[in-house]
Amino acid sequence: MPAKRWWLVVYLLFVISFTQPTPFSYAQAPESKTFTSCDGRLSFDYPAEWFVQATQTIVPDFASVDGSSESLPAVRWYYPEEDFLGENWTTPGYFDFSASMQFPFSMDDDRPTPFEQLSNIVTFGGGNPRTYGTPIEMTIQDWLAARQDYVGTNDSLAIVGFQMIIAISDEYDLIIHAEADANQMTALEDVLQLFLDTLVYNDDDPNTPSEGWFLYFTDTCAFRFFYPQNWVLSEAASNKILLFNSQDAADKRIRRRPLDSDELEITIVPPAEIADYFYGTLELTQAAPEEILSAYVQLEELPAEFPVQVTIGEWEVLRAEMPSGFILLFEFGEGQYAIFAARSGSGGFSEFETAIMQVAESLRYEPSQETLEESTQMP
Repeated sequence: MPAKRWWLVVYLLFVISFTQPTPFSYAQAPESKTFTSCDGRLSFDYPAEWFVQATQTIVPDFASVDGSSESLPAVRWYYPEEDFLGENWTTPGYFDFSASMQFPFSMDDDRPTPFEQLSNIVTFGGGNPRTYGTPIEMTIQDWLAARQDYVGTNDSLAIVGFQMIIAISDEYDLIIHAEADANQMTALEDVLQLFLDTLVYNDDDPNTPSEGWFLYFTDTCAFRFFYPQNWVLSEAASNKILLFNSQDAADKRIRRRPLDSDELEITIVPPAEIADYFYGTLELTQAAPEEILSAYVQLEELPAEFPVQVTIGEWEVLRAEMPSGFILLFEFGEGQYAIFAARSGSGGFSEFETAIMQVAESLRYEPSQETLEESTQMP
């Protein structure tokens, strides 16, 4: 082989070795981490080098008479990093797990078993069809469960996968979906076994919202609070979380119209966003709490009074009164702050104050050291 061509082959092999993900082997990576959902209901172990995305879904309770909904935990854990070579599900050597809680759907009063649900589920078609096996009934720890395996392709990549349902409590099912490169079948089973052996369900965690309330949390669970289920939450405003007691109130906010006495707006500037909110107007790391609150009042053009210090939950808070509302500045330590401003239309604030204080008292901020370092850096 000519020397130039030989060196070209060596170069291509070198490039390929750095563009292909390292094949995951459970035997090579015995270390694991523990995931706990932000509401404390779900906990399990997963391979330490994998990636995790936690979220929640608003799930309708089909069994409820009033058609109410509930926010339930959902999580995805996968390998390698998404978009490493485009879409994760076309990456050789990939794994993708997801788990979410839901209410069992039934047209009558009898709760269907996991096996009955999988036997009646609509299977996947589309451009990458799957071939499904027969559902198998089983027991996971003390929970009744069922599993259905499948094979197929993602574009030209051969894949294996399964869907599983676990009757994890009297009220909820845990829906699990897993898929991987067909060459990783054994490792897929190892990761599943790790998950099932360490799975814990806890319906008595203090972070679990009570009936009629939802839990809001950031990606890392560092900042969270409860809010009434029938309120409207929006993250459309830059650097802010907005809460309204009705869709009408939210619509008026968009149109910049004044609220009526039966309408409420709460604005929250969370710790991770407060530096960006004040960027160019206040050196947050050098400012006293009173200066931060005063700067917020000026930026929002609010008619607020001089603040006083009060205790809300476990926090010492500055409170500034304003017509039909108030502003709170939470100081969490380590230079971390959050702003909580609530107001209603003229004459109606007292009707909301109990619910407002319940939301304010539920605020929690428990950052990791990594989160602290990121949030104290000015843009």
